[in-house]
Amino acid sequence: MELASRLHERGRVTGRPLALAAAGKHLAALTDSSIFVSSGVGWRHMELPEACAGPPMCFIRISDQGDVALFFHGRVLLLDKAKQEWKRVGTPWASNSEACPRDGLFLDEQTLLVIDDKGDIWLLDRHHGEPVKAFVEGGWVRAARQGKSCLLVGNRSRTGQAEAAGVGRIRLNVLFPGQRAIRDLQVDPVSRTVYRLFADGVLEASSLPVNGTSWVARLPTPARSLRVNSSDEMALLTEDSRVFFGQDRGRRWTEAAPLNSIRINDMGWIRRGELLAVGPAGSLIATRDGGKTWEQRLLPANGADLRRIQVVTPRSVYIIGERRQVFVSRDGGKSFLSVLKGEGTLNALYFIDEQEGWVGGEDGAVLHTTDGGATWTACPITGTKMVRDLWFDRKLRGAALSDLGLHVTHDGGNTWELVESGAGCGWSAFACRDATTCFLGGECGRFMVGSPWAR
Repeated sequence: MELASRLHERGRVTGRPLALAAAGKHLAALTDSSIFVSSGVGWRHMELPEACAGPPMCFIRISDQGDVALFFHGRVLLLDKAKQEWKRVGTPWASNSEACPRDGLFLDEQTLLVIDDKGDIWLLDRHHGEPVKAFVEGGWVRAARQGKSCLLVGNRSRTGQAEAAGVGRIRLNVLFPGQRAIRDLQVDPVSRTVYRLFADGVLEASSLPVNGTSWVARLPTPARSLRVNSSDEMALLTEDSRVFFGQDRGRRWTEAAPLNSIRINDMGWIRRGELLAVGPAGSLIATRDGGKTWEQRLLPANGADLRRIQVVTPRSVYIIGERRQVFVSRDGGKSFLSVLKGEGTLNALYFIDEQEGWVGGEDGAVLHTTDGGATWTACPITGTKMVRDLWFDRKLRGAALSDLGLHVTHDGGNTWELVESGAGCGWSAFACRDATTCFLGGECGRFMVGSPWAR
């Protein structure tokens, strides 16, 4: 390998080239047996220390002063220029970790900034002390020097600028907070409105066709799902299973009465003021006064986790969950009948009327009934681990959101086609008004509108 230590000069180093690092006038070249360091005039050669044996090296960094750091699985080696010796410094990840840190650099003469495999920032003092986790939010991916500061790039296009603020401390200025993750999508066909629930606690409503935002509401707390009865009656479910009822286009929110440690997985409106909610261990609760009081209802679930609920009509309600259980009510949720049991967990359902619908879940399972659950036909999506959402119309056009992305069918599920992959930024929510107007939202804030069947 030939390297130039100054403009128009070349130097030759021996061994198989593995990595390069540069900062200011300093350059470091790593081969399979040695490391070569240049400060502008010639090359200094050093044999790799014995500590380099074991897991492969992740990357190499050099500072403006010519300090060198080698990053491995679970350890960092620093070159002491004065003694020409390598020193091992403490690391925030386990010594037997199989994951490389995402990035690292010299923040100043004394401190290394490291982004671990989870995206958290750690500060390593090159002279003494244990690694210190920076008191800033995580989710970072890359770091680069920018003058005396450090430019950070994170998930969802987030960027920030960090600089040293004393021993073991940094000051972080978020330049761009990144695209907001979409947690849920809901469509109100009556008012022709699509609702987007964002992870940062913002609710946006847009009239159809979507050509702008009709109104925006700041929620009382970030939430994971929304259920809309009308623009004047909404229910919000938070991560810690609190329920809020909203009115006046989300301008006014009231927290429901405490649920006595009952966790909620999903909710469904029966009629104005009346809401059903399902949860773990066969939990089924209802309110008929907008959350002021709750009552427990019986369901023959035998302790199984109940995952989703769909209110097809004020009298017809379907519930799915663990052990491939499907329950149906014909009296508005007062009593339920079991219509399916088996192996695996169901996470998705969509009924187009009281008799015909589809359920889906683990291992790509999709099941279709046309007689209210008396009989079922399997129409699986091969190669998927989990079906998370479903939608169908009377022409047997269907869509399924899975761990792989969005799949569509033109024949009720007999055949499936993957049309939108979730690689790089997973799809998190899907909803349709009809087959010509569907909505797809992602963890990176991506939002698509159109017909997935028009291809």
